[in-house]
Amino acid sequence: MSKSKPHDHIAGMADLARKHGELAQASSEVISRRLELAASPNVLTADGQAEMARMVPEKAHAFARSGSEAVFHLNAMLLRAGSDWLRETTFAAQATTHMLTAATPAAALQAQQDYLAGLTQRMAAAGNALVAASTALQAAALAPVHRTATSNARRLKR
Repeated sequence: MSKSKPHDHIAGMADLARKHGELAQASSEVISRRLELAASPNVLTADGQAEMARMVPEKAHAFARSGSEAVFHLNAMLLRAGSDWLRETTFAAQATTHMLTAATPAAALQAQQDYLAGLTQRMAAAGNALVAASTALQAAALAPVHRTATSNARRLKR
């Protein structure tokens, strides 16, 4: 996972919100069109039957892909968290060593302050990375469902 800058994830969140809106609109259009088809004599035609038969498999495929994307991104987030934890234990051990081997109490206090200042920066960076990764996970999980619904909406408008 690349290092994120503060607020890099804002554009991703805005795009995610836009795609949720598009999905809601497309879903509404597809449901309306398919309900019209189901209530009409056209449901008995080959095209009508093909449209009705398409519904369950396309949803199963889109949601399976969505779940796969979510698991992939969640795994990357867990690997990042584990890596951050291991790195932080190293920093804590180094800081403890510096505090215990300091020549003066003032040097020990300085080592502690340096560790805490670094910890604060690392925690902020990890928090930003977590938000960015969460947004990426949501976007990746939404994409197959969004793609299917918007594609259906375009096709059914014809």
